[in-house]
Amino acid sequence: MLPLLARMGCGVLVAVLGLGALAGEKDVSLVVDGQVRQMTSHAGTVGEFLERIELGVDERDHISPDPDAPLADGMMVEVVRARGITLLIGGNERRVVVTALTVEEVLDELGEGGGRHDVVRPSRLTPVRDGMVVEVRTPVSVTVAVDGSEHEVITDATSLGSVLDGLEIQIGPHDRVDPGVHNPPEEGAHITVQRVTVAEEVRQEPIASGTEERATGELPRGDRRRVRPGKDGLREVVEEVVRVDGEEESRTRTGERVLREPEGGLVEVGTAAPPKATPSPAASAPAAGRSSKPAPSPSGRSTPQAQPAAPPTGNSQEGKASKYAARFTGEPTASGELFDPDALTAAHRTLPMGTRVTVTNVGNGKSVTVRINDRGPFVEGRIIDLSQAAFAQIGPRGAGLIDVRIEW
Repeated sequence: MLPLLARMGCGVLVAVLGLGALAGEKDVSLVVDGQVRQMTSHAGTVGEFLERIELGVDERDHISPDPDAPLADGMMVEVVRARGITLLIGGNERRVVVTALTVEEVLDELGEGGGRHDVVRPSRLTPVRDGMVVEVRTPVSVTVAVDGSEHEVITDATSLGSVLDGLEIQIGPHDRVDPGVHNPPEEGAHITVQRVTVAEEVRQEPIASGTEERATGELPRGDRRRVRPGKDGLREVVEEVVRVDGEEESRTRTGERVLREPEGGLVEVGTAAPPKATPSPAASAPAAGRSSKPAPSPSGRSTPQAQPAAPPTGNSQEGKASKYAARFTGEPTASGELFDPDALTAAHRTLPMGTRVTVTNVGNGKSVTVRINDRGPFVEGRIIDLSQAAFAQIGPRGAGLIDVRIEW
């Protein structure tokens, strides 16, 4: 009988344990990031339930009810994963971790909901994703002054350049925008657009001929006689002109070329002594015992002649070098040959045509050898005018003048 009773006892124990197991099973609704699953579990607590289903959670995740709460039949367990996002508000950026499911909830959770006119990107109903960027901008009122008109704009653009793009205002390569196009718009800001043009203009100007004076004994001292009238020369000047909203702001000379050499005038200046008063016969008679010799006539003295200007001494000179403008291509030079911008030629005021001159940029030590075939430049301080090819070999790109030493 004992074995039978023992077996019966074991059966009763198994039945009791089976009923107990069935009695500990619980129906649970698991919600993870808004997704619902129906599950059963014998776990005693919410935390144990999550461990048994191997749902890994982070300490920053939101779990409801609390993991230590007893697990009950029919309970809903909600898990919201923590997500890192970037929040941009008013140009300020910060990284935050949230458990909200939508952008609207993020803003509410962080207390950054903003006003009803604020612009939120992406939209407030967008689901939150890890690594997303949420931007909140408050529209501002700005004024844009351009082309003689003013435009008042309410905008949420991130830069003044975007404001101008929105108004379809084209900005030229030289135009000025104040404040700069990369600045963010601020409430009440006044944006000014100035139209700037840079143009090359050509004009002609005279070259003063000057007058040479030559002494002569044929005229009384101080008297003057014009022998040859002077004739002014003519040069063509190229200038870079900057205009702002149609008004000239600056004018810079970038090149020049002599069209006609000046011809100097000649004036004779008397050096002869003035004639003396005629004495009376008594006064003019020679004294007794004295011989009288006539005074030499002024006309018997040689007439001094003016000497031509002495040629430069030495074989070097220092000063500034300019360059021809491209528009002179094909024009005749003072030597008669046509100007070629690619030839290594230059203009000098006095050196003989055909002289070979070495030009050295004293700033960088670069040198080039050129041939003189034109006259100029006739601007104070400038000693030589180089072709574009010669200038490019020793001068920086975009420069108009350089300090040089020339040797011949």
